Amino acid sequence: MKRNIPLLLCSALFCLASCTKPAVETSSSLDAVSSTNIIEAATVSFTKQEISVEEESQLTLPYETNRPGQVMFASSDESIAVVSKTGVLLAKKVGDVVIRAAVEDAAASLTVHVIPAKGEAVISVPSKIYLDLKNKGTVALNPKLSRDGVEDATASFTYESKDPTIASVNDQGIVTPVKTGSVLLTIKSGNLTANVLADVYDEAIHTPQEFTTFLTTGRAKYTAQGVPNYRAYLANDLDFQGVVYEGYLTDASRNDAAAFSAEFNGCFHVIKNITFTNDGNPQSLFGQCIASNIYDIAFLNVTYTSEQAGGLAWSVAKKWSTVSTGSRFENIYLDLHIENNFGGLVSTFYGNDMTNVVAKLSPLDGVTYDTVRGLATNAYNWDQGILQNVIVYSACGSITSIGHAEYLSGRELDTSSLHCTDSLTEAAYWGMNLLDTSRWHLSPTECPSMITE
Repeated sequence: MKRNIPLLLCSALFCLASCTKPAVETSSSLDAVSSTNIIEAATVSFTKQEISVEEESQLTLPYETNRPGQVMFASSDESIAVVSKTGVLLAKKVGDVVIRAAVEDAAASLTVHVIPAKGEAVISVPSKIYLDLKNKGTVALNPKLSRDGVEDATASFTYESKDPTIASVNDQGIVTPVKTGSVLLTIKSGNLTANVLADVYDEAIHTPQEFTTFLTTGRAKYTAQGVPNYRAYLANDLDFQGVVYEGYLTDASRNDAAAFSAEFNGCFHVIKNITFTNDGNPQSLFGQCIASNIYDIAFLNVTYTSEQAGGLAWSVAKKWSTVSTGSRFENIYLDLHIENNFGGLVSTFYGNDMTNVVAKLSPLDGVTYDTVRGLATNAYNWDQGILQNVIVYSACGSITSIGHAEYLSGRELDTSSLHCTDSLTEAAYWGMNLLDTSRWHLSPTECPSMITE
């Protein structure tokens, strides 16, 4: 037995050497390895352009992607249909809705027709209508009654306004504005009922000229009661390309748009291509805001040329004289170009309410700055202003939220939901964790931007 030991040992050593010898990589194997390192661009698409689904039913959306588990979905009207994170749609009521799918830079849309369940009848009518007193235009409701998805052309309707002093409706379903406010309109056919919210404004804005007139003629003025006394809504997108923006005054001692105090509903439209031309004056979109409500709007490609720039507003007052005058800013997106380190949103902020506001600050001519102000150059806290889901991204250099802060009576302005950053990744992170996908484009590699009509 001892004579066999050396032979066995040699065999074991030979096997060990054979196992540990590195394999020679062929050119084909190297090509295969390198090809796996190529990152494909994200794709997402719907396999159909439109589908129909019965109300109060569910289905998995027909989509394809090379980023499974990363696609984000949004519904243009969540009262009609909602979509889960996994792409399951719940149809809630009859109507048409657009479903958006997005992943990284790829996006797709699908039109969904929610139809009545079999054996049911429904009245189809817009859920909300806008009217204005300046043009005194009327709106025809034009309801339709469908049975099993088929329109009943013989159906008749009755109409009622819950408050005819705000808006009246005649036997033909024609709605006429009377005074500002909101009122519920009821439509009936047999035992079926549908409701429409009629929102009456002082003015509907259709052109750049109407917008600047709205800002500068004194229509939107503060009242002694501390509330806006003028309401306007944006009827369509506005493009100031080739149009001089007249939202400023030549008197350097006054703020742009003077003291703005009004309700302005952007209706998720866009105002774009504004360039300020007077370098010597304070520059801001809304001047000094007192008791103002500004919401649901995107400003794109706005260029400031003055060192005295305030972005959204030059100053926002929470108090005026002895009256508390809280202002509200909600669902606002600002794409701003600057050549100074001004206040990105408001130059002087006297503690007001901001919710779901995003500002993207870009430099002119590639200039960077030591410190850009995100919220304000100066901030004070009166009556506990609220900041919720406010994101300011600076591509101009380092950014700080507030240049100077002063707290009155120990009431410190809570900035825990104010996120000022010069990191695109961080801006994207806060957007994906704070904002609603039904109204915001969200991506892990992009600054959040608003979904507009």
